[in-house]
Amino acid sequence: MRNILFRFHYMFTAYAGEERTRHNILNSIWDGAWYSVMTGLTASFMGVYAISLGASDAMLGWLSSLPALVALLSQIPAAVITERHPQRLKVLVPFSLAFRSGYLLFAFIPFLPLTPTLRAWVFIALVSLINFPGTVANVSWAAMMGDIFPTQLRGRIFSDRNMLLGIVTMLCTFSAGPLLDSILYPYNFVTLLVLSFTALMISTWYLLKIKENPPAVTTAKPLVNRWSGIRQTLRDKNFLFFAIALFVVHLGFNISAAMWTILHVKVLLLSKTYIGAITVISQLVSVLTYRWWGHFADKFGPKLALFLSIGLFMPQPWLHNFIVRPWPLIPLSILNGFAGAGFGMVLFNVLLDISPDETTRPSYIAVFNTMMGITGFVTPLLGVALYQTTNMATVFTFATLLRLGGMILMIWKLGIKTRSSNVRS
Repeated sequence: MRNILFRFHYMFTAYAGEERTRHNILNSIWDGAWYSVMTGLTASFMGVYAISLGASDAMLGWLSSLPALVALLSQIPAAVITERHPQRLKVLVPFSLAFRSGYLLFAFIPFLPLTPTLRAWVFIALVSLINFPGTVANVSWAAMMGDIFPTQLRGRIFSDRNMLLGIVTMLCTFSAGPLLDSILYPYNFVTLLVLSFTALMISTWYLLKIKENPPAVTTAKPLVNRWSGIRQTLRDKNFLFFAIALFVVHLGFNISAAMWTILHVKVLLLSKTYIGAITVISQLVSVLTYRWWGHFADKFGPKLALFLSIGLFMPQPWLHNFIVRPWPLIPLSILNGFAGAGFGMVLFNVLLDISPDETTRPSYIAVFNTMMGITGFVTPLLGVALYQTTNMATVFTFATLLRLGGMILMIWKLGIKTRSSNVRS
């Protein structure tokens, strides 16, 4: 066992050279791996848990929307809090613990002396509230990763890390479904959540082992014109057209967000094992195709890769209109995993490509994230309202049309150029 661990450590850290960097790579991987245990066990089943507690269809919309609203409103405070502390762990650890403790609290909700509807509202409220410390922790973690890892190594570090974390997530999702089906409610979800909380505490232990760089003496000028970068961003028509196109695409993603749980649980009556299995299939395809998307983006440019991934996502909701039995979900999950790998990999690179320089780049990213966050809050509720007044087919068709509209905007205003057309990377 010790030899296996040594080979693992050597394989993923030997190239880094400096001992501190190797130490941090290793502990970052272990931190992420244990965090991914939680993600794999719970991510596909939060909506299912809400239904088990007593959530209605409308409440599933709030389960998607309220956490997104909290995350949206938390972005600027999170940045301010993080920037006040050059040593990121001083912010990261307490806010991480506040967020991660929520998973233990979730486990006690079925035993509260409340009606099923009120229990479901307590769950939705807790999921939303912990998103504030979760957002602060995410911002602090991203800042710390930028601090401790050299620019020239980040691509290798995070490609290896994401691959390993994807495998852990996939294995845990595969295990979660049978676990939920084999134990009676509510003890099945209690077991899942306690295991998730335990994994998060182990993750925190590895997080604490990361060694930050000593505080550097800064010569940066005070931020006198705090809003100048935002003003420049809003005057950049090329960026605004890109952001508006992706805003429309994200409307198409999020308007159907609550429909998947309703379709799987209430229409197709899938077991939790089956729900976990189709998620695992999607994750496996993503893990296996990350490198293909990387080669494609290098050869033809990230904009074309982004356009292709959105094109693969575009018909997915409409195709779900024809599903009357579970098996067609498998090929659709394969398509979703393939498209998701490309979209997740190239979107941030295209955003960096379209922002002009490092000085104003944070403003570009902040405006972009805020616009996408708005869709995460508003459109799930609109989707549920549309479903209740019409039917699921209408929501899925509308979602596909929105995605198609975003693609048309990308072609019309931005054009899709290949690497040979001088697209920066």
